[in-house]
This record gives sequence, C-alpha cells and structure tokens, in this order.
Amino acid sequence: MALETRSVLMLVVALTLSGASIALAQVVATESPAAPVTFPKGVRSSTPAAGTPNFAAIAPGLYSRTIVETQSAKGDVKIRIWSLSVSPKATTGNVTLPGAAMLSLTAGKVEYVAGDQRGKLQPGDTAGIPEGASLRLINDDTRAAVLRAVIVSSR
Repeated sequence: MALETRSVLMLVVALTLSGASIALAQVVATESPAAPVTFPKGVRSSTPAAGTPNFAAIAPGLYSRTIVETQSAKGDVKIRIWSLSVSPKATTGNVTLPGAAMLSLTAGKVEYVAGDQRGKLQPGDTAGIPEGASLRLINDDTRAAVLRAVIVSSR
C-alpha cells in the first residue's frame, strides 16, 4: 500500500514538473529581450558626448545643475532631476523650486526648512518639499553637501 502511494505521488510530482517546465519555456520564448531605458531627444542633450552642465547659483550658498529634464507625452507633467550643492558652513537664501520635490542627500549633512516643515538630513535620507514652498538649507559642516532633487510639476 505504501509502495503504491509513493509511486502515485512520484508520478504526480513528475507530471507537475514537466507541465511547469513547458509553461516556463513558452513564457521565455514569447518575452522579448530586455531593452535599455531610452529618453527622447532633448531630454539632456542631442549629443551623447556632451559634458554635464556646470553648477549655477540659484540662491546664495546653493548651486544647481540639471541632470535630466523631460515631460510626459501630452506635455502636462514635467520632471526635472537636479544635482544641488550647498556651500560649507552656509545658510542658503530662500528658493522656490519649480514644482513639488523629493530631496535625497548623497554627501554631507544639512538641515532644511521648507514652509512650516523642518528636518535634518544625513546621507541616504529623503525629504518631500511641497510645491510652492520656500526652501532654505543649512550646512554646518566644513564640506559641501550634495543633494539630488526630483522635481515634478504640472501645467
């Protein structure tokens, strides 16, 4: 009896595995190979060999450069990715970003004030900045702080 049950169980497992391998082979055969992520012309530069833009002051003690700027197909949503640099031992002037933003600190330490929000960031920390909020950054460190800002705006 035990031998019969074991044989039936092994037969069921073998049939299940063969069915699964056939299904997997069909999925692999129908899926197209992974393609790289591409951006339309004008997102950053029409020339792939073009250099990264230099930082430019957007407020006293705060510098930015555009990494990516693109928009939805309809043009109703615009996305900008900026690199921000805060001078050492500086409190920046107030700046209003061109949309709602998510800040991520990559180097240094900063304190931020955005409207009625206030917080401290260390590398890896993020903060959401509401659209239209006045932003000020405070860097008490002896090194520059570097942040990445993803800014989303709509028309």
